[in-house]
Amino acid sequence: MRRRRTSVARARYRGEERDSILDRWDEKRMAGWLLLYRRAAGMLFVDFGGWLFERESTRRKEGRRQKGRIHERQGRKWSQWSGHIIVRSFVLSFCGGFDFDFACSDLMMVPLEESSFTEKLKAAVRRASSLLEESIRPVRLEEESHAYEDKFEVAEAVTCVALETVDFLLGRGFGTGSLVTFTAVETCDFSEERERETKGPKVTEKITESKQRSFLPGTSTKSSSETTYQVTTKVTEYAWKHELSYTAKDDDDGGEPLFERKASREVFSKVKDHAPFPKRKEHPAVRFAVKRDLPRKIDRGAASCKTPRRNAEVERVLAYFSDLAAFVDALRNILAKGHTLAAVEGSVEVVFSPAACCFLTKMNTESESESSAAVRLFEEASLAEMRRTFDEQAGVVRRSSSEDTSHLLGPDEAELLFCLALLEKTVHDYRDSVSYLESLLRHQLDAAIGKELTADAFDDYALYHDRLLFRADFRPAPFSYAVRRDATSFPDGTVAIVSKGTKKKKDPIRTFARDATAATALGAPFKFAIGAATVVTFDGPRYAHAYVARTFGGRTPEPLELVAKARPFSGYVLLLGKVAAKDEFVAERAVVVQSSDEVVVPLLLDPLPTPKEFADAIESLSPEQRDFCEAFRRMQLASSLFGVVLVQLKPAIEKVLNLPRGALVKEIALTDHLMELFIDYQIPTDILAYDGPADADATAKIQKVKAHVGAVRDIIDAARDDDLRKTKQASLHRKLKADVPVMEERPSLASSDGDDDDDGLLVMENYSHPRAP
Repeated sequence: MRRRRTSVARARYRGEERDSILDRWDEKRMAGWLLLYRRAAGMLFVDFGGWLFERESTRRKEGRRQKGRIHERQGRKWSQWSGHIIVRSFVLSFCGGFDFDFACSDLMMVPLEESSFTEKLKAAVRRASSLLEESIRPVRLEEESHAYEDKFEVAEAVTCVALETVDFLLGRGFGTGSLVTFTAVETCDFSEERERETKGPKVTEKITESKQRSFLPGTSTKSSSETTYQVTTKVTEYAWKHELSYTAKDDDDGGEPLFERKASREVFSKVKDHAPFPKRKEHPAVRFAVKRDLPRKIDRGAASCKTPRRNAEVERVLAYFSDLAAFVDALRNILAKGHTLAAVEGSVEVVFSPAACCFLTKMNTESESESSAAVRLFEEASLAEMRRTFDEQAGVVRRSSSEDTSHLLGPDEAELLFCLALLEKTVHDYRDSVSYLESLLRHQLDAAIGKELTADAFDDYALYHDRLLFRADFRPAPFSYAVRRDATSFPDGTVAIVSKGTKKKKDPIRTFARDATAATALGAPFKFAIGAATVVTFDGPRYAHAYVARTFGGRTPEPLELVAKARPFSGYVLLLGKVAAKDEFVAERAVVVQSSDEVVVPLLLDPLPTPKEFADAIESLSPEQRDFCEAFRRMQLASSLFGVVLVQLKPAIEKVLNLPRGALVKEIALTDHLMELFIDYQIPTDILAYDGPADADATAKIQKVKAHVGAVRDIIDAARDDDLRKTKQASLHRKLKADVPVMEERPSLASSDGDDDDDGLLVMENYSHPRAP
């Protein structure tokens, strides 16, 4: 019962964990895509931007890995099949498709909290209105109509003021160093032993006494007195000097120290053997490279420029700020030691943050020159307000830290922590500002289309675009084909490749198809090996298929599944492998699909590097390594063509048994017996083949084959009956052997001495043998 309660509790916890994960995914799910289509030289080019999060990518990759392991275990159970002839084959080629890959820094993987940033933006607008002249007004982008270029202007303005703010704060905290290296040593030394008196609370005791003056009643008197006690305890304390020495130097300037400071305080403990802090602790050195040459303008004509947020210039700034955030976090852990100063937290909120000013600045009289002047005035005014409020609050922080001696923080350390807190605030405000621009684009796209775009919606549009771009003969068609003897025969089954997308219904993928029978080695037969000494040649129609795999955000393509189905009383052999040469097929897996079977085979796509990626990767390798990589890539490209081969069972059996075409179409029982003999008992085809006159009719040939099948089945049945008989006899023998009595030979009591003719009597005693319960 206890185990059951534990299982119920565990199941309930997993359900709550799953619900919380789904709630977080609803907040961080992909919001949509920005699609821009243009035609050039008859081809379709797609320039799209996506909002994807690392959590969603990690969950999908992990799901693909788990499913891949399951299917791999299932694939080991498949048996290889040896065939004789092929009547139809499919060749499928997976080609590289539209692969959109744009790297986002880890700093931007944090989702934007729109509600809190909107309130922060409103407060920034109100404060900027009081700073700017009456002819200049700050405007939120969602409150007034604007052009797409205005978003780029806002991104450039925010980037400029954010970088200027960071340079100012780094200068106040660390001077003009270019490669700042921060080292710190923490010591705790014993000072002296002290003894102090600790007075306890005062306790007042009231005593009442009664005295009898005579033996007569009523002559007693009462008197009371009060006594006050206070306990004084002598306590022995051990004083320690806790000191922090830290240095910042510029490694680019020959290790010139930027500053060297010490902070100390006195701490006490009740024991002398153990110090309250480590006696000596050297913190790892923390380094940060200050970059003052980052671009302030966005190259809008570059191929990497997708949106005001997704471009190379903003990405460089975000990467720089990500390193700065790690540097700030490391220094705060060393200086603050887990403590926070209320004065620092309060002063940080008072200082004006220009990085949060993600709005337009317009003149009341609109013109291009006046708009640029408004932007410059805004940058100057916002930076001046930031410097003024910083100087004002820095004094407050220094005064507050000098009054509080409980922490290992003096005025210099408090001001440095104040600078670090403002740097962290600037980094987060800039990240939220550029994310806000991207979020605004997303909302505008959703409003224009009327719904939130998904990957399935993009696939639907691609299908619609293909219908407009290609003629009916060249249009991609679903990869779903019927397996049949000829055009007039009823199908024996179907073969399809479906995509495991987000849709509940798995639709077949669409491929470009071409009849490659005549073009492949002039129609020469193919061959594949089923062993070291056995090579099978086959012939039949061949079709080449090209599949365009669209990927989003640099992820791997969606996994595919090959689904093979067989109808009742029908069957075929499915072979999977690669096309190694123009006339060679390398079979890796094979399975017999028959009698309403459904086989699902996972197809995990592993795209090869593009020629440009491969050239960039081997550029700095040695000549020997480059030659090896090129040879290995040639091998990969030579065996990257995925192939599917279908072998119909009835036509192949008819051919090897010398039966006329179509003789086994209605012979269901005979076909089942033949399949049983071939697969289960590995009977050679020569024993069952028709060996009579070639001009005999089809009925006579079938009867002859039935006779051969009957004779072989009789032999198999007789062998089976003989095995059963022997098994029963062995079982009965073991049972009798376990129950047989023990017989001993003893001399007869009636025999006379010296009588050699009398045989001894056999005395039988039944000994019961112990048996297992």
